[in-house]
Amino acid sequence: MEFFLNQVADVGTRVTWTEKRHSRFLFEIRDLFEFKGEINNSWGMYALYIHSNGRTMKEFIERLVQYGVNVDSTDRDVIAYPNPFAFKIIFNGSGQNVQPVVQKKFKDIKYLKLETLTIPNNYTIAKTVMTMTADSTLIQTYLNANYSNLSPNDSFSITLSTGSTNITICSINTSSIYWIINYIINNNPALVYELDNTNKFNSYVIDSNKKLEDYPLLYVYIPEIQSNNFTTGQKSGKDSVTFFVRQCGTNKAQNTYTLLNNVYPSMIFYKDSKLQNATKYSVTITDTSGNDIKVDNLDVNANLSACDCQASIDYSCRCTYIRNPLYIKLQVVVQFKFGTFEDDLYKEVLNLNPAR
Repeated sequence: MEFFLNQVADVGTRVTWTEKRHSRFLFEIRDLFEFKGEINNSWGMYALYIHSNGRTMKEFIERLVQYGVNVDSTDRDVIAYPNPFAFKIIFNGSGQNVQPVVQKKFKDIKYLKLETLTIPNNYTIAKTVMTMTADSTLIQTYLNANYSNLSPNDSFSITLSTGSTNITICSINTSSIYWIINYIINNNPALVYELDNTNKFNSYVIDSNKKLEDYPLLYVYIPEIQSNNFTTGQKSGKDSVTFFVRQCGTNKAQNTYTLLNNVYPSMIFYKDSKLQNATKYSVTITDTSGNDIKVDNLDVNANLSACDCQASIDYSCRCTYIRNPLYIKLQVVVQFKFGTFEDDLYKEVLNLNPAR
C-alpha cells in the first residue's frame, strides 16, 4: 500500500512512501498507529521517521545492496545436465546437488546484470569411426584378458607395429560380458581412443577448426527473467532473448577461453511495484541462429571426482581427459550482479507506558 501522512496501517504492512525516488520501507508494527513522517536521505540510505501514538514499534531503513554471483558449469550434475552450455541454477538451495547451487536467497531484486560470460574457444569433440587394425586387435586382446583388473589411470606397455607403446586408461565401463574402454597412447591426452569387445573402435579430438568466436552474437535464454528482447533468428519454443552477448568490443581472448563482457541489455531494472525474486534460473546458450550450443561425445562414465593434478597427472580426471563432462577447457562460467532492497534495523522506539 502507499503510505501518506496521518494514514493508519495494519500490523506487518509493507508500506511505500511515494516521492521522487520511490523509496521503499518495511516496518514491524505491533499494533495500529497513526503516522506522520519525513524523509531523511543520507549517504544513499533512506529513513522514514515515525511518530506513534504511544505503542511500541521498530523503525527500519532500506538499503540497495549489490551482490556478485559466479556460476560455474563444473558444479552441475552431469547425469541430469550433461551439456555445459545448458543448466539450471538453484538459489537458496541448501541440500540440492543436481545443478549449480547458490546458497544465498535473493528477493526484492531492483536490477540484475549479466556481468561476464566465459566460454571455451573450441567446444566440439570430433568423433572418427575407425577400422580395426592389427595394432588395435592386439590392444583389444590384452584388454579382453585383463579388463577386470584395470582401473582409470592405470597404464601398461604393449608391443605394436611401431614398437613398445604405453597405453593409459582414461575410463572403463564393464559388465559381466561386456567392456568399453577409453585410452590414450604414449601419454598424449589430445587424442583419445574408444574400444570395446565387439570391435567398436573410435577416436576423439577437440576440433580446433570450429570456434564460438565465428558467431557475431551469442544468445542467453533465461525464461525466469522477464525480457523484452527479440530476434529474427529466434527458434520456435523459446521465449524472448534475455541477453545478447556480442563477439566484439572489449572481449578478452586467451588460448582456451574467451571472456565476453559486451552484453545487451547492460542491466535489467524493475519497477518498485514489480520487484523480482530469484529462486531458479534455467540457462541456455545458443548461436546466432538460435541453435543450442552443445558439447557432444562426452563420456558419462568418466571420473567425476575432484583431483589434484599438481602432484601427479591423472589421465582420467577433469584436468586431462577431454571426454570428461567436467573437462576444464569445455566449461562455461556466468557472472551476475544483483541489486536488492534489504531492510536494516535503524533504531527501536519504545514507550514504557504505552497508551491503550
